[in-house]
Amino acid sequence: MLEKLIAYTLKQRGMVIFAALMIVVFGFYSYLKLPIDAFPDVTNIQVEVVSHADGLSAVEIERNVTYPI
Repeated sequence: MLEKLIAYTLKQRGMVIFAALMIVVFGFYSYLKLPIDAFPDVTNIQVEVVSHADGLSAVEIERNVTYPI
């Protein structure tokens, strides 16, 4: 089976080269048409909040001060 495929492609060199060229052209065209948002947003947006409240436990500060901010 593989020998027949190799023999056919050797006989039809022009068609094989044309098919390979069409695949390359289509791939390049598709690459140019990729939208910008196809690439993930790699920015790391983080905010650090430090809150102090005398007389409150850590859980109370987190619940009553930090989360509402």
